[in-house]
Amino acid sequence: MASSRWFLVLFTFGTLIASHHAIRQCLRGVSMNVILLEDEESPWSLKFVRGQILKALESESVHENDTKFNLTVKFGGFNTTYYRRRGCHSTACEGVTELKNLLHSQSLGCAVLGPTCTYATFPLVDGEKGLKLSTPIISAGSFGPSCDNTLNLQRLLPPARKISDFFVHFWNENNPIKPVWETAYVYKVQPSTEECFWYINALEAASHMFAQKVKRTMLRKPEDLTEVLSSHSKRRSNLFIMCGSVKDVMEVKNLTAEADSSDILFILIDLFNDQYYINTTSHQSMKNVLVLTMPNSRNYTINSDPKSNNTMNDYMAAYHDSVLLVSRVMREILAKPNSGAHHMPYVTVNYLRNISFDGIAGNYRLDKYGDRDVNLSIIYTTNDNEYHILFKFDTEDSLTMVVEDHPSFVWGTSLPDFSPDEEEPSLDIVVIILAVMVVVVAIIAIIFYRQNRRDRLLRKRGSISHIPSDLVTLLEDNSLNQVYLKIEERKKVYKIRRALYDKKIVILKELNHSDGNFNDAESGASCATAN
Repeated sequence: MASSRWFLVLFTFGTLIASHHAIRQCLRGVSMNVILLEDEESPWSLKFVRGQILKALESESVHENDTKFNLTVKFGGFNTTYYRRRGCHSTACEGVTELKNLLHSQSLGCAVLGPTCTYATFPLVDGEKGLKLSTPIISAGSFGPSCDNTLNLQRLLPPARKISDFFVHFWNENNPIKPVWETAYVYKVQPSTEECFWYINALEAASHMFAQKVKRTMLRKPEDLTEVLSSHSKRRSNLFIMCGSVKDVMEVKNLTAEADSSDILFILIDLFNDQYYINTTSHQSMKNVLVLTMPNSRNYTINSDPKSNNTMNDYMAAYHDSVLLVSRVMREILAKPNSGAHHMPYVTVNYLRNISFDGIAGNYRLDKYGDRDVNLSIIYTTNDNEYHILFKFDTEDSLTMVVEDHPSFVWGTSLPDFSPDEEEPSLDIVVIILAVMVVVVAIIAIIFYRQNRRDRLLRKRGSISHIPSDLVTLLEDNSLNQVYLKIEERKKVYKIRRALYDKKIVILKELNHSDGNFNDAESGASCATAN
């Protein structure tokens, strides 16, 4: 126990020494550290980002002579080549290791750019078990909810909580084009990109706002999606949320023809794609799809081919603009007299939050937690197969703005309701039901007719036919009504019936005449009371 305490003391002492050296690093010039995954395919790989960061340093060198500081950067990459599962899922320890190396070598500067992977960032910013680090971290990524509301993390691309908030508020939006929605299916495209993994995760987690406000059902396999789309009776919602690209939508449409129905609405999360603005001609499969994407504010064209010499994407742009942000903040601090900037071990996050600045990706707005706010675009496909902006959504004010009042889309004059209409029965079923009803009614009518006819005949043939027949009621419709009366003088046996008249049981005898013209035999036995 004592040895562990000494280790804690030594570690704390080492950290203090490293922090003191960081002060001297800032005095010699503003130094930034880059901690990124370095592979051949990730769009935020150090392989692609390095050039944009150097380009930003070059553009900012013009301002350095005015403020007398040198903007420098130290690159540090890590890879997951030797892991069975490569990519972000295997980076939980890599970011911590890289940061510890910077502390040990006394190379930690005033700000850190990266990591992008949520699994790599979380151990650095976790308030309970993470590193006790005050140096600001600026990330193009770290989308996951586990990185929300941290002390020193700034995210220059919309995190998952911003997307989740959009869906909560957009579902409640009510205007002439869109009704209020209450339900949704969330389809998990596999495999998914880093941003899609966390965007869908925020919609799936039961503890998060979307799952609490919207009755959502998760669909994890293509078979699940096909079953829901193909069965009208099993479908609980007309709304399907997915994250991916137009290619993913086309794959869904190939699963079943019902996916193209105008009763269905897909919402595709595809934030980091500029093709909806560049090539406005839509694909036929996008007829019943709304696309949620970033605003058209880029000063570059996206080229996602990793083998190209002109590869460019929103991750690269965000790290380019991170350099501009740090440079701007430092110039602002140094421009103030007696600002105490020369005694700062790092840039405090107060300078990086509740601010707005411009970069090659357009305007950035960082909220009080350091997360980026944007005016998201909701794009639809017209009946002429063109992409048009239908709504804009301001994540800062949670406000939906209608862009087209009279859209021309597959749903008619307004977006579909969330609840499927009751399935109309087929014509064959209707005909069968009507035929059965006719047969049943006919059988019932025949039964009643035969029963009433028999009753009328019995009453008419009774020896008391001069009494109104409605006053005579048969006791039972079986053999118990029949008795045998033997008259000795005549040596005949008469089969007669019993009935109820005037609350008394009487015996009815068949008459030769029913008009009251009784003969002597009929008069003698016309009405005998049964005991």
